[in-house]
Amino acid sequence: RSFHVTGVQTCALPISVHRHRPEGSARNTWIGTVASLQPSADRVRVIVDGTPRIAAAVTHAALADLGLAKGTPVWVSLKALDLAVYPNPGH
Repeated sequence: RSFHVTGVQTCALPISVHRHRPEGSARNTWIGTVASLQPSADRVRVIVDGTPRIAAAVTHAALADLGLAKGTPVWVSLKALDLAVYPNPGH
């Protein structure tokens, strides 16, 4: 049965941010650009413009190590088991 995807939902925690195309077992990888950084007490929310647009949480140390800033090109990755895909019931 085929269906149309209406949304993809994941927690920000299992999303990895990379400066270069990642290797490994995560098959869901795409390139994007850092759109904004939203710091909080113990982490920074990284909004990445790409297809799809996504948010990831990184530590302040990871932010510094990766050299992330608005406009930085990045790769993001996540494992398929961390995704929840919902069909559009109207199709």
